[in-house]
Amino acid sequence: MPAFLWVSWLASACSTAVAQPSPTPTQSPQPPAVTTTLSPSPSPTPIPPTPTLTPTVTATPSITPTPFNLALFQPTGLYTGVKPASYISSPCQYLYARWNVSANSPPGTIVVPIMFHSIAGDSRPIADDTTITETYFHSIMDHAASLGFQTITTAQLAAFLTSNAHIPPRSMILIVDDRKRAQYFTTYFEPYHQKYGWTVTNAWISHPDTPA
Repeated sequence: MPAFLWVSWLASACSTAVAQPSPTPTQSPQPPAVTTTLSPSPSPTPIPPTPTLTPTVTATPSITPTPFNLALFQPTGLYTGVKPASYISSPCQYLYARWNVSANSPPGTIVVPIMFHSIAGDSRPIADDTTITETYFHSIMDHAASLGFQTITTAQLAAFLTSNAHIPPRSMILIVDDRKRAQYFTTYFEPYHQKYGWTVTNAWISHPDTPA
């Protein structure tokens, strides 16, 4: 193509482009406004509080106390066939008297009864089983003193047996049988009365023909 034609075509093209009005842009239709209705939030349903469980207390049945089987004191070392005798029928009274050591005799208190019938001189022959010699009599008394024995009276013995009244822990009651005369007591028992303060019980025969 000749140069002048190219220029003319270019000019013409430019003219044409300038002369044409720019098209008015077509506006896109706006969508209708949408009104959104908000539903109210549901009110929360209150949850009832968990009830506190109160434990059911089962009544404890009343207990009737069973009385104790209060055993009485049983001494040991008794000879075969010898059985202890009870002087207090109530176990509670017996145990109170037994353990109330502030006023009564403590457990283990004993009484040894010794009965003398006849005492003969060592030179005199003995042909019966109710007579002892002077040497044997003194050995009994001296041995009792070495063991710590003390004498009691019949009134003290009765109080001890019935209510556990206080007596020496090692007690003995000396009994003279068969209504002996004063010389018998003066000869054999008076020395021990002066030395230890020991007493002696004179057993009198209870019989109508017994003289005063």
